[in-house]
Amino acid sequence: MKNYKIDLSNRSLQWTSIEAARCLSCYDAPCSQACP
Repeated sequence: MKNYKIDLSNRSLQWTSIEAARCLSCYDAPCSQACP
């Protein structure tokens, strides 16, 4: 179970990075949550 949670966290971080890379601006509505 512990490894599963770590895997989910890693996937979430990777997904966020990919989404952020696709965005031209952090102020775009679909992208706002991908920015710090």
